[in-house]
Amino acid sequence: MTWLALAFALELGFVPQGGFMAFEREPQVFEYEGSYYYPVSVGTVQLPPMFYADLQAEVILFGWMFAGGGVKVPIAWNGETWTFSPSATYYDFRAGVRFKGVEMFWRHRCNHPQWTYMYAYLPSEWKEGAFDEIAIRFSGRTN
Repeated sequence: MTWLALAFALELGFVPQGGFMAFEREPQVFEYEGSYYYPVSVGTVQLPPMFYADLQAEVILFGWMFAGGGVKVPIAWNGETWTFSPSATYYDFRAGVRFKGVEMFWRHRCNHPQWTYMYAYLPSEWKEGAFDEIAIRFSGRTN
């Protein structure tokens, strides 16, 4: 058994259509039953067809401990040319243990909307998103 291994993967894909909801917080606050709320208006943004590249890497120690992560970046078609100026970047990081088809891990996933950074004059308040997962996965295969 090897005590240290490096696993990697490159995924290339196509997203024919997509979109997301854009939330914009209104400046005034209102009170309801002792709590304060900001009114929110909602709009939608349709994304152009795009390709994506997803690069992942993982270090495996002693054949059962692992840590790794990756980044997915969309490559959009703006109607005339392909652009590598992403609308968002998607990251994940994971660490855990695996043994004979059972994997226990912690995973962090996050989304960083690049349009918000590149176009600070936009009135939208698009937020970054992130979440953590603690999970157990059972896997197997038949021949």
